[in-house]
Amino acid sequence: MFKIKFSLVQLFLLLCLINSLYTQTDSSQKNWSATVIGGVFIPIDHVTYYNSVNSGLEISYSCIPAISVYMNCSYNFLRKSKYSIYRAATSLFEATMGTRFYPNPEIHGIFIDIGFGYYQRIYNRWQYEYTDELGINGGIGTEIKVSNNISIPVEGKIHIIDFLVNGDHMIYSGVYSGIKYSF
Repeated sequence: MFKIKFSLVQLFLLLCLINSLYTQTDSSQKNWSATVIGGVFIPIDHVTYYNSVNSGLEISYSCIPAISVYMNCSYNFLRKSKYSIYRAATSLFEATMGTRFYPNPEIHGIFIDIGFGYYQRIYNRWQYEYTDELGINGGIGTEIKVSNNISIPVEGKIHIIDFLVNGDHMIYSGVYSGIKYSF
């Protein structure tokens, strides 16, 4: 588990370093941003869960005005449905990274996300029973600019996890918003 998370961080930092070495940007351009995120977990293919809450942190680096790479760590506080017949996780941790495309970079409003990552379903918080899984995600969103350094992103995403390994896949969507600080 730790190796997978650490590898994602290493890959993210390596991509940012390579990009910063080979691209020249205006010194007034703000390349890094940090976003505190909150949202709603919405199950799609399971009656195992009710809608639940999510919170997390995202770090992103703008390679060029139309493309940025991001790393997101979030925690979903799951609520088990009364209709659940399967063993249900009590929470879901996700550490994902991906690329964000801005179709109109001058406005920096609408964006499209494509990513992959590590997901961990935690079944028992007290004994720490969990499963490690890989997955993909994609979404669309917009940013509402508040000031030169602050904006409010609003995004909808679909996550598909553990679809290659053992067939116990999980599909869920999320609606997220937060406060983004660019520096």
